[in-house]
Amino acid sequence: MKIKAIFEIEFEAEGGFASAHHLLQRALTRAERGLKEIVEDSKSATVVRTGIKRNSTKIAVKSKIIE
Repeated sequence: MKIKAIFEIEFEAEGGFASAHHLLQRALTRAERGLKEIVEDSKSATVVRTGIKRNSTKIAVKSKIIE
């Protein structure tokens, strides 16, 4: 059995960072890697200051297919 899901994630950078685009791209990479680790290894995220604005993250499951 497997499941396929499509997620939409939205977040914004905190103010005062010179390279917001790079910061956001790094955050997205961490999210992708973190989701894989959580699903496969049941690892939870660590509490580290990331530069992403607190409570700005929104995640929605856009679709899912269970086979």
